[in-house]
Amino acid sequence: MADASSEKKKAKQLKPEDITVFEISGFDVMFTSLGMIMLAFFILLNTFAVMDAAKSRAAIGSLVGSFGVLPTGVGTSEEGTVSPEVEEVSLQNEVVLFAAFEAFLKEENIPEDQVEIFIDEEGRRRIRFSEKFLFGSGSIRFHPRVMPVLDRLCAVFRKLHRSLEVEGHSDTSGTPSSNRLLSAQRASMVLRYLEEAGGLDSRYLSATGRGATNLRYEEGTNSGNRRVEIVVE
Repeated sequence: MADASSEKKKAKQLKPEDITVFEISGFDVMFTSLGMIMLAFFILLNTFAVMDAAKSRAAIGSLVGSFGVLPTGVGTSEEGTVSPEVEEVSLQNEVVLFAAFEAFLKEENIPEDQVEIFIDEEGRRRIRFSEKFLFGSGSIRFHPRVMPVLDRLCAVFRKLHRSLEVEGHSDTSGTPSSNRLLSAQRASMVLRYLEEAGGLDSRYLSATGRGATNLRYEEGTNSGNRRVEIVVE
């Protein structure tokens, strides 16, 4: 009986070759650690994400050509408001579209002092056209070169689905009433083109003549004060 018990004990003992050893390389440890750090980093970024539309638009406006074209469309939350994620996509899409429009202006050799795109103090994008580019002095007739540029701009607006305000501005060379009338007529001409030739919905378009109430230059008669600006709301 003693010999049988001894044999059973020997049988239960594990041999070294029966033990499976799992080795973890230094690379696996490093890769896992980096993955955890990256996960924590992105969680932190998401926590501090800025969802204010105007501030985001102003910040993103400084980036040019950094994004691929993103699909358009409007998404809403359960409360019926545009979700922050969709708003962010819309802002990125806006940057891409206007970057392409600016590239078009450069290809057409249109000087920046005649057509300028910028972000105003309220975080809204503006497209500024000089009188020299759009009209003859004191006229409301477009120069022939204007239509291809407005056509390309309308293609951008159709993808954005945003409200637009067209502002007409003048200098101080005429009477206040004549300045306001001329600036209103010019703004209306641009709005009419956006609607009729560009196919934009009139419900999202408005025009106003501001006369000489918002001068770019202190010298009131400076030709740079005579302009039309399209504001993307």
